[in-house]
Amino acid sequence: MKLKSINNKIEGREVNRYLTMCWEMKLRDAKKKVLGDCFMTNLVSLKKGKNRTPLLFSASFIINLLSLELFLYFTSGQLRTFYFIFQLLKINQNEVLSI
Repeated sequence: MKLKSINNKIEGREVNRYLTMCWEMKLRDAKKKVLGDCFMTNLVSLKKGKNRTPLLFSASFIINLLSLELFLYFTSGQLRTFYFIFQLLKINQNEVLSI
């Protein structure tokens, strides 16, 4: 009986490790997609001559990206994650930070 409960604890740890790894991969993919979209938007603007600066990100965009990363690090709620991704995509165009 005791051996069975020890095995369940070990399996539980493996599942938690696997879920954490999945969340980290989702976060990495979300960051790549959002950053890639911003880069492509700026590239199109440059080609059309609308924007002469090479690459601009709003300060709120970077803060939201960091808050998303910290949020996913401390919790694993799917609905909250989608909310943060939604907030991340709402970029404030008034405040810009050159990278």
